[in-house]
Amino acid sequence: MLPTPIEITREQSSRTIDVTCNTKGRNLDAIAKDINAQPKGVTGTPLIMEY
Repeated sequence: MLPTPIEITREQSSRTIDVTCNTKGRNLDAIAKDINAQPKGVTGTPLIMEY
C-alpha cells in the first residue's frame, strides 16, 4: 500500500475525507464491519460514515 496525500474538504462546516480501498475477494459483511469499526487512535466526536 502506498501513502497518498490527505485532502480534507468541508461539507456544511464538517470536515470530510474520502477513503478508498480494494475489497476484491472479501465478503460484503466483513467489509461493512471493518468500515464501522472505530479506527485506532481516533478519539472525541463519533465519526459519521457514509458508504
